Amino acid sequence: MAALGKEITYHDTAGFRQRIALSAITNRPVSMKDIRVKTENPGLRPSEACILHILERVSENVAVDVRNGSTDLLVEPGLLVGRDYAFTVECPPDRGLVYYLEFLVMIAPFMKHPANINLEGITDHPHDLSMDAFRTGLNAYTQKIGLPEMGVNVIRRGLLPEGGGCVQFTCGVLKAVEPFKLIYGGRIARVRGTVFTCHMNAIFGTKTIESARNVLNELLADVHIYTEPQSGEKGGKSPGFGLTLVAETVRSGIVYVADGLIDKNEADQKELTAREKMQPTFLGRRDLGDLIQQKSARKTSETITEKLGREVALRLLAELCEGGAVDSAFQWLPIYFMAVADDDKVSRVVTGRLTQNTVLLLRHINDFLSLRYQIDTHQAALESLVKLPEQKTESQKTESQKTDLDVGEKAADKNSHSGDNVKEDLGEETIYDDEDDDPPFSLAAAEGLQRARRENRFVLTCRGVGLANISRVTF
Repeated sequence: MAALGKEITYHDTAGFRQRIALSAITNRPVSMKDIRVKTENPGLRPSEACILHILERVSENVAVDVRNGSTDLLVEPGLLVGRDYAFTVECPPDRGLVYYLEFLVMIAPFMKHPANINLEGITDHPHDLSMDAFRTGLNAYTQKIGLPEMGVNVIRRGLLPEGGGCVQFTCGVLKAVEPFKLIYGGRIARVRGTVFTCHMNAIFGTKTIESARNVLNELLADVHIYTEPQSGEKGGKSPGFGLTLVAETVRSGIVYVADGLIDKNEADQKELTAREKMQPTFLGRRDLGDLIQQKSARKTSETITEKLGREVALRLLAELCEGGAVDSAFQWLPIYFMAVADDDKVSRVVTGRLTQNTVLLLRHINDFLSLRYQIDTHQAALESLVKLPEQKTESQKTESQKTDLDVGEKAADKNSHSGDNVKEDLGEETIYDDEDDDPPFSLAAAEGLQRARRENRFVLTCRGVGLANISRVTF
């Protein structure tokens, strides 16, 4: 086993899973001190203790030292071998199973044996991404990045408070990560969705679908939402229902997700559980902004099922306005694997506004790998590659249209990266294509959405260190 690297010390637990995962793959000990000492419940949370338990199950010679009433923690990583057999981990209910699956995605590709792990607990939790949204996004983005196939099979649903859910996670072994570019989101072509109901009448799902379609059909015709009723053992131990919407793009394979959940407690309180509140004020055009503001208005006669469908649909529109070539809930995935990509070329990803989780990940990658990302706004990156033409009058545009086209082509050839077209390299996308006979969005709404997406985009670029160059455990 390779010698341990220099220890890294923190005085909080922000980005707990990121620190443990980076410690495991770089073979650097990590310590966290004074964990929540100023709160009513100091020390590690049950979910964080479960993360450490999972690490111990898939590692050899790992040392986890918890002291002072779990307020001090020291982790000395060992050999990430995995197991050549399936095993089960029972997860505490303070977080959903997606919380633990995201940690497994960060470490499972680096194991010696393919992963085959069953997790039991809450499949859909108000503090985490829904299982359907996570599974759909994971399949889409792992294919774009070139990671080994990862499978998430929902055996049983489980909601608060009693749970009873079970999920099987499988993952192959990662040999290498080729430098990749995730820069083009593409035109939104269709919306697909799933409404699951556990031990509840199917009419709840039908009303939720109608409410969501009332919002989405004003912009898009191709909207299909399917019902997934669960009863008996497959429905878990607690009643509830939830909605997941997925916007799919043309050709690029990028997806954007939004979800909502109503469990037994929420149904009793007549309140909606949501990961984030809607913030439609950043929209770029009045056309789309007025629509969301109008649909966001609270209706006094609205039932809880109608509220769920409407707010999840609005949340999907807000996610589309963020722009970029990756959903905000999955920003961490390409950024994490960009760091370990081969160092022969740079990797690039275009995102919307960076989330707090993404900012923490960038800091932790710098701590463990001494790797910094170049972050530019989309407009700044565009200006650095091609000098933008000055504004012209309509007559000047008509007279010099051919000349500008020739100059633009020469500039693109001169400033392109690795032979790529500048427009493609920057993720310049088209929401509405004039060549389409039947555009999915109304033209006014499409222009507003396109402008909003451009204003919020960032370009992250880095040259990875390569799997062979990180100081991780060698087999």
